[in-house]
Amino acid sequence: MPLVKRAVEPVFVSRATLSSKIKNELEGVVVNTLAGLIKQLSSVSRHAENLFGDLVNEANGIYLRTVSLSGRVAGLQDKIQTLDSVGKEDMRIEDSNVRVFKSTNKEEQQILDRGTLPTALQEVYRSCNAPPALSHLSQYRDDGKDGLKFYTNPDYFFELWAKEQTKQIEKKQKKKAKGARKKKESKKKKVKAVQKKQYAGVDKEFMEQAHLKQGPGDIIIGTPPTTRHSTEIHMRGEGSVFPLPPLYFNSN
Repeated sequence: MPLVKRAVEPVFVSRATLSSKIKNELEGVVVNTLAGLIKQLSSVSRHAENLFGDLVNEANGIYLRTVSLSGRVAGLQDKIQTLDSVGKEDMRIEDSNVRVFKSTNKEEQQILDRGTLPTALQEVYRSCNAPPALSHLSQYRDDGKDGLKFYTNPDYFFELWAKEQTKQIEKKQKKKAKGARKKKESKKKKVKAVQKKQYAGVDKEFMEQAHLKQGPGDIIIGTPPTTRHSTEIHMRGEGSVFPLPPLYFNSN
């Protein structure tokens, strides 16, 4: 359902009950219509005055923000000039009065408060009927809650937002405490002895594989360990690092 912000009244200018004393009904209807039009013009002028009043308030707020911003910019320019006047090589943190930055800007809160409503909406709210006096029945409740809040509660969304913010803060605090506890426990742990693994040389590994693969009737074509290095250089070249694998032939 749309909310009418500014309504021009009367809506129907010609709908009026004529008095029985009026002899000419046509003239009576014309007079009532003219009177309704005059009332509509007065209503339009009142709404126009409210519109211009809201524009003045908005312009005043923008002016105050501009003045505040210009003052901040002027202070920033003075700080920049003082920093530029000092040489970079002579600049030290100990010499300059450096302080931790802390924002002093105030965030706008309660934007949808009743006091921030336009004049037209305030008039609409004032013209509404008052809620029933259910607060008189609160004394008969066992839980101590206000009976009127079950019918209407303007602070419902604010209370819901406050609960969500409280839950988020508690969740962050628990997470931070858990991380600090884990960090403290990790410092107490001692590193156990590391198991060392020994690796054999390449030649030894191939020699062991050759002896393991040798069968009862196999003939190994290769060289003994004493002359193996010279044979590999002759067969593979001077820069080779890969050993020559042994060859097997079956005597059968």
